[in-house]
Amino acid sequence: MVKLLRSLVSGPLEPHVEGFAEELLRQGYSRASAEQHVCFIAHLDRWMQAAGVSLGDLSGQVLEVYLVERRAAGYREYRSVKALRPLLDYLVRLGVVPVPPEVPLGPMEELLSRYRVWLLRERGLTAGTARGYVDCVRPFLVSRLRGDVLELASLTAADVTGFVLTACSGRAVGSAKLIVCALRYDVLEGHVALDVQCLDRIYLNGYVPNLQVGGQVVSFMTRHLGDRIPSPAILEKIGTVFRRSVNSFAEANHIPLIRFAKDDRKIDVMRRYMRAQERVGRSGVVAIGVAQEYQNVFASTQRQGTNGIPCFGFHKADRRVTCFYFYLWDADFGPAFIKICAYFPYPIKVWINGHEWAKRQATHAGIAFTELSNGFAACEDPRSLQEICDRLGPGNIEVFFQRWLAVLPLPLTDHDADAGYWWELSMRQVEISGTLVFDAPRHARGFFEALVADNLDIGRPDSVELIFTGHAPHSRAGRPVKVGTVC
Repeated sequence: MVKLLRSLVSGPLEPHVEGFAEELLRQGYSRASAEQHVCFIAHLDRWMQAAGVSLGDLSGQVLEVYLVERRAAGYREYRSVKALRPLLDYLVRLGVVPVPPEVPLGPMEELLSRYRVWLLRERGLTAGTARGYVDCVRPFLVSRLRGDVLELASLTAADVTGFVLTACSGRAVGSAKLIVCALRYDVLEGHVALDVQCLDRIYLNGYVPNLQVGGQVVSFMTRHLGDRIPSPAILEKIGTVFRRSVNSFAEANHIPLIRFAKDDRKIDVMRRYMRAQERVGRSGVVAIGVAQEYQNVFASTQRQGTNGIPCFGFHKADRRVTCFYFYLWDADFGPAFIKICAYFPYPIKVWINGHEWAKRQATHAGIAFTELSNGFAACEDPRSLQEICDRLGPGNIEVFFQRWLAVLPLPLTDHDADAGYWWELSMRQVEISGTLVFDAPRHARGFFEALVADNLDIGRPDSVELIFTGHAPHSRAGRPVKVGTVC
């Protein structure tokens, strides 16, 4: 039996409250839950009395007015149309209210509904966690209601910051962060012209798996090459042949061979060659850079054997050796380079850019876009563009890598490859870029305010760096601009 305080239900709902409570118990509601529903009905009953609303007047619009006032009064439960559904279904079955049309969502509820779906589908949150986010952001949206209009078009960074400071007063860091995370969706809602995620700069290692320890080096020279003594002279001979083949390749194909100075920024030196090849529109090696760099290669030690024959050992060490940078312009990937060390075991570095690959795929698909130097500023079909970006994976990169290995001069031969001595790729550095293009600068500022506040608990940094605003005057290239201290 549900405890009923009849003095609390004395208006239009009084004749039906006891039967409604019994119906809830019949449907399997717990006694405590049924009593909570009765308390909710008591509040609705008092509101109907004060507003002069009869049972026949319970339309969707009237109910939305009631729910807005309930939320504004600070109630934390039973604040949505869904909470009214059990009562409405019961009254409809009794015939005391007409069958209601589908209750339309107000602008705030519609936004919160989209937000909840986004949390569940895109972020993979549980229903309870998503409900917590929705409850955090609801008071902010209530403050932005102007009658029946949800005013977000004029939202500024100051509005967000002011609400966060007020709402987070006295809260723990985790609770405050939850509010900031929830607000970020409202900052973005309706103001993002383009939202796309793509692999950006991709820097890969190329290595020969079975040439990584000294014993494998000895086996390479004795079992594979057939030499009786595994001497470093054999490796020096391979390196010399490779260096000569690079010079011959450059001369035969009229490719500039450029020696980098110590302080040269390599991409700046090569940029004009890249642009010239891009205008041609055909894949090719645009230039070869030569540099002396420290690389982790095999060094040798020598000792005299008991039979008088020298014995050599091999170990990894950092040595300053010659490296060749093959700067490429690829029809699929655009600008790229492959760096090959001229000393055993001939480590390779590969650099490509995912945005450049996506631009060319979008062009092939006939998707119009406005490009940035390293990304997209606008696109007529953002969904298709995102699908293109999602397609870039190991298979595309492996095809690129092996295609160019078939073109470039290499220290390893087909005979070595047939014996299993060939390069494989591993990740060295992979950057994933998320591009948000806003329809007005003030919305970008609001987003940045929320983003900074969202990350204050990662160690309370001394400063925040804007890495997307260019370089400060007289600063070194590549150094981001530092802005105000965060306490």
